[in-house]
Amino acid sequence: MKIIKHIRILTILALTAAIAFGTTARAEHPDAFAPAMSITVTTGFDEDDGYVGGGMGVSLREALTHAADGATITIPAGVYTLDADSHSGITVSSKVKIKGAGREHTIIDAGNNGRIITVSAGGHAEIQGITFRNGKADRGGAILNEGALTLIDAGFVGNHAEDGGAIYTAGFTTVLGTMFESNHASYLGGGICAVEADVLVSGTSFLKNTAHLGGGIYNRFSMLVLESTTLYGNLAGSGAGIKDYVGFTRVGSSSLAENFGGNFEGSFISLGNNYEDDGSSGFTDGVNGDTVQRSAGTAYKRVTHSPCGDLCHNHREQQHRR
Repeated sequence: MKIIKHIRILTILALTAAIAFGTTARAEHPDAFAPAMSITVTTGFDEDDGYVGGGMGVSLREALTHAADGATITIPAGVYTLDADSHSGITVSSKVKIKGAGREHTIIDAGNNGRIITVSAGGHAEIQGITFRNGKADRGGAILNEGALTLIDAGFVGNHAEDGGAIYTAGFTTVLGTMFESNHASYLGGGICAVEADVLVSGTSFLKNTAHLGGGIYNRFSMLVLESTTLYGNLAGSGAGIKDYVGFTRVGSSSLAENFGGNFEGSFISLGNNYEDDGSSGFTDGVNGDTVQRSAGTAYKRVTHSPCGDLCHNHREQQHRR
């Protein structure tokens, strides 16, 4: 039975990823991510001369705005601060790969002046090894995704929005090995707000994010799969871990604990081997390998493949809500 369950989980994840980022991309853009050009950001000065290069060198804004389909953009280690006058952030409308030096080393900071990146309906951004911090917008404080977005080893810290403190997605989104910490939405989804989207989250942590509904994740009319993911210490009026509103959410090998406002709100399907400490999931203790503990003060249990590790600590701050 365990083998069958494991195969079922892998099959669902594979199909979700293929539909979101393979079949669709090839049908619309056969040459997506075909070898094209390589661009390396050479200046931290936020400028756009209308083309790549010129002025102070190759800026982050120039590289992302003017890259052709299939381009790979390399952002060396450092802190890149966006201009305070650029409230709309940077729009990605092509198919690009954006590579940092690791989320601890490459940081893009919006200074609470605006959104960092918008992926337009025709765009596809694959982002690796970058932390996004201090973004602020109405939807998607750090990233607004209307196309296709892949995140690998990324970080989101201290971003703010009305909906989607870190990310608001209405497109295809894959999140792998990423950290969402201390992001805030005044209404929906402190970490991620997914509306009519397809979202796969694996090996990712949501820590100390806050929202009115869905402290970690808010799902509305979306397909959401969580695998080997930790949601800990998030805060919301309802669904502090995950809030599902007429969506389709499946959870496997994941841990939800010490979320203030309930780990779950809505309807969820267990893919097995989950842990949660307040019984709000509707999962049954001992069935499908799930562990459900309802007693207060229960010790936190780490999921084997969760990246949370020692970063999980008690978080009991009070949220100011509307």
